[in-house]
Amino acid sequence: MKRFNRNLIPVWGALVITLATITACEDGGIVGTSFIPANPDLQIDTVQTLSITTEPLVSYAGAKTFAAMGRYQDNLFGTYEAVAMITPGFSPVADSLADDVTFGFILRPTQTYGDTNSISVFDIYEIQERWRSQEWRMDDTPVLGSAPIARFEIGDTDSLFIPLPDSWKQHYLTYNQIAEADRDSAYNQNEFGFAFVPVSGNKISYINITQSLFSGVIADSAQVLGFIRQQASNYRLIEESTVEIEDGVKIMNDFTRTGKISFEINEQIVGAKFVSRAELVLYEDKQLLQSTLGIGQTRYSNQIIRLYDLASDEKEYYVTKDATISAAVNDNGAYRMNITGLVNTALAEGGRDFTFYIVSDQDNGIIRPNYLLNENSGLRAPKIIVTKIQAN
Repeated sequence: MKRFNRNLIPVWGALVITLATITACEDGGIVGTSFIPANPDLQIDTVQTLSITTEPLVSYAGAKTFAAMGRYQDNLFGTYEAVAMITPGFSPVADSLADDVTFGFILRPTQTYGDTNSISVFDIYEIQERWRSQEWRMDDTPVLGSAPIARFEIGDTDSLFIPLPDSWKQHYLTYNQIAEADRDSAYNQNEFGFAFVPVSGNKISYINITQSLFSGVIADSAQVLGFIRQQASNYRLIEESTVEIEDGVKIMNDFTRTGKISFEINEQIVGAKFVSRAELVLYEDKQLLQSTLGIGQTRYSNQIIRLYDLASDEKEYYVTKDATISAAVNDNGAYRMNITGLVNTALAEGGRDFTFYIVSDQDNGIIRPNYLLNENSGLRAPKIIVTKIQAN
């Protein structure tokens, strides 16, 4: 049984008061020092400068809120190509309406990665092989038909209707002739959906699947039938960037480029048995991120990074757990993460090693690349800063 040391009561009291009245700053400057008791000394130290490496983890591209489609040549991160895959469900159509219905997709592009002024052209192919959105990995490749069945464009729009050819409609309607009890099973066994393959353009559009539909539109009517059964994206880097990287790492939010940072916490490193505040500080290169975008080009970002504590077996599967730490970037390009609880727990236990995996925001189908500065970046290198209270 651990015993509580009564001699620590005055020190912990000072700690509680200080936590309520101070803010630690990297370059000195303590707010609220007039409220600090006279007997402790406040000391702010950078106790470790850290290094970020990268490790690709298992990444899945299906069953997310957004589906990506298009191609964009990013000067900093390379050329990405995204093929959206969508399988419509089957909805029966009355014979009296069959001649007048036009089948197609109502898609809602809500975000853009790339040149917002670009017009993207896509060919639609039928997928020839069964696939499951929950199991579709980022590096999987769909098996497509020998020729496209339709073509469409995405310009400056937040909604578009993409009609499918009449020949496909006639094939789709043959499932009306199958007994109702067997119809869905027959359709799902034989129809694998469509791939939207980029032909030209310099942007990737993100389709909000929750707002999109597979529809059967009746002439002179607002009636809409159908639904989307599953979706995924075949999203890959097809050409590396030629921009020279001096001291930084590229990370993604889809775990294809995952940052990795490791550090040890113990009393010898920290120089105290406990701290009033500890921060893990990472920096993005805001100037480089901005200067590598052309006129009218954008990289969508929520300006958040997320750090995960993953066991070895958790890295072998799609990461569904919540992030251990997250932070938004400030005006100086810094992500300041409060790790006071982790540090004090490690000190109380006699020391501990930590490893975190870093991604640039949540993995919801919108790709958000980021560029973090590394150990040779001087004052903007990754670091741990602690504020210590030492009794006289």
